Amino acid sequence: VRSQAGHRLSAQRMSGNKVGDARYFQVSPGDHKLQLRLTYDRSGSNTGDSERRCLVDIAYADFKAGQRYSVRALAKGWTVRAWLYSSDGQRLIESQSVRCGSQY
Repeated sequence: VRSQAGHRLSAQRMSGNKVGDARYFQVSPGDHKLQLRLTYDRSGSNTGDSERRCLVDIAYADFKAGQRYSVRALAKGWTVRAWLYSSDGQRLIESQSVRCGSQY
């Protein structure tokens, strides 16, 4: 799980189950939904709280045994995006819904 400098990205849940390690974890083959938390500083915010917290969902139906995957996230202003990559750097899928707010 990786994000750009100054951002914190951590896995929260895999197929509804809380993950033990927010950076590295095992995934069984098949269909899974990964939920991540992205926290970043929105410089220039006039709301008083420049830190923004978001939950990002990535669903992928074809996880394979013995493979390594990575997630990369990008946040700029109000826009948040994340992608799942294979071990050889191929982009597999983009995040689904992104929910942001102080409750996350």
